[in-house]
Amino acid sequence: MRNVAIIDTNSTGADHEIINASLLIMTAETNNQVLYYASRASIENIKGHLINQGKADLLERVVFKNTYVFTGKKTYYNYLIKIFIAALINTRIALFAKKDTYLIYNFNNIISLFPLNLVSKLFNKKILMCCHAELEALMIPSSKKRWNFRAQDSFFKNSKISESMNFLVFGDSILDNLSKILPEKKMLHFKAITHPYFLADVSLEDLSKENLGGKDAIKIGIAGILDQNKGLNNLLELVKLLKPTMDQGLVEIYTISRLKFDKKIVLDLGVKIYNTENKFYSRQEYLNAIHQMNYIYLPYDRDRYKLTASGAVFEGIFSKKPILALRNDYFDFLFNTYGNFGYLHETNEELASTIVNAANNKSQNDLFDLKFPEIKERLHPSFLAYDFNNIINTSYLAPNL
Repeated sequence: MRNVAIIDTNSTGADHEIINASLLIMTAETNNQVLYYASRASIENIKGHLINQGKADLLERVVFKNTYVFTGKKTYYNYLIKIFIAALINTRIALFAKKDTYLIYNFNNIISLFPLNLVSKLFNKKILMCCHAELEALMIPSSKKRWNFRAQDSFFKNSKISESMNFLVFGDSILDNLSKILPEKKMLHFKAITHPYFLADVSLEDLSKENLGGKDAIKIGIAGILDQNKGLNNLLELVKLLKPTMDQGLVEIYTISRLKFDKKIVLDLGVKIYNTENKFYSRQEYLNAIHQMNYIYLPYDRDRYKLTASGAVFEGIFSKKPILALRNDYFDFLFNTYGNFGYLHETNEELASTIVNAANNKSQNDLFDLKFPEIKERLHPSFLAYDFNNIINTSYLAPNL
């Protein structure tokens, strides 16, 4: 067992907190003491998550350290202020941490990469940095990137990484795709674990169900953000294929999250808008909407989610709703790992055919009911604690490059 510290200088969003709480559970279950650096609000939220997950006993192993996290309106300049302040705090924590402490940064603040790498080299500080959607930028041509993602390119492709600095991605498929982009020696610094997940704060059994639409229709909800970059064109194509079935009242498709485009685009095709006020939903409201659907549709293109995990797919799993989607590397990885918990297809035509069959056989989605409890158990951080501890142990001394 090692001394472990988890550092959160980002603190944004419910999914972010699930990662934090998961890291804390996985480390506290396999280590006698864990330091947790975060804002006061984040610390209180994380304590609540552990209590709700029946892990209150682990709090005795955690020493909470309040640290400053910049907050403000979501503007580009505030974003710059936030990441630079976070980089300073991240570096300071690394500098003053005890030499035998394994430092886990829950968020890849790109500005932190260079100073943390230097601190790791000079003082042999052991660092594991969690990577998320920012890795997708590695596949974009440099000429189309902002300065921060060009800096990320430079770090991962050109810098000599400290032998004691490593990076964590949330899925073996992400590791495989990274290996096609980065040199083999750099890949020795990357580790993978299944994305941990649990249902935070709400109990689906306690959620009220509204009487949506026609009682004979299967209801398909679109979880997550929907825009031109996240599947709007696929939705429009699928709806046109389903138009006859929708006109018969056998299928209803609902957008759930806020729309960032003219709602008339989807309304004219018969898509229903659940979030009629187009507001930011609370976690309770969001999961309540998902809970009322029969299926969750993820309209992403096949080239999406090569280097990042999808939170929306886990929301479907934990709401016990079968997934409808086009194949991509990440969804294939999950289906290969856990078995089918919905339908993946090569084309929108195949997806439309499956939906028509489901509309004519309402019990079809019951086929997956037995799978969801097993998948939920295997995604829980307690189940993954041993694997995560093994990553810490095996990455403690990376090869000297």
